[in-house]
Amino acid sequence: MSEPVSDILPCPFCGARAEKKPVADGKGRRMSKRQTRKQWIKDSAEAVIEDRCIVIRVPVEVLPTVVDGGWMLGIFDVRKRVTNVAVFAKELVRALNDEDERGTTRVHRCFDDAINFAIEQGYEGLEDNPDQSEGAKP
Repeated sequence: MSEPVSDILPCPFCGARAEKKPVADGKGRRMSKRQTRKQWIKDSAEAVIEDRCIVIRVPVEVLPTVVDGGWMLGIFDVRKRVTNVAVFAKELVRALNDEDERGTTRVHRCFDDAINFAIEQGYEGLEDNPDQSEGAKP
């Protein structure tokens, strides 16, 4: 059995280099460009459960890819380039934690959206609350 091929994995969107990652499929076969792109997307943002907490992990090294990829997908109207990853990471965290007039942050809205999706898809672990009058919508 051959060893998996390792290489510096370039971003499929902007060409930025990341830390050494395997670019093989686990059977020693080199991944296609499409598989490599999927791996980059998977590695760029991930939600996991650690110590009974939901943790959303985004390596700061992939922020240039996230910004450029978002523009390529039509999410942003203007194409921007990350010039200082450390500074932009701090600014992005500030934007994620910025509260509106009700005290809601972008992180809260992200969870609200994910919870709504889970409800619509019938995910397990939820049921209708028999008391629908408490905490009525404002």
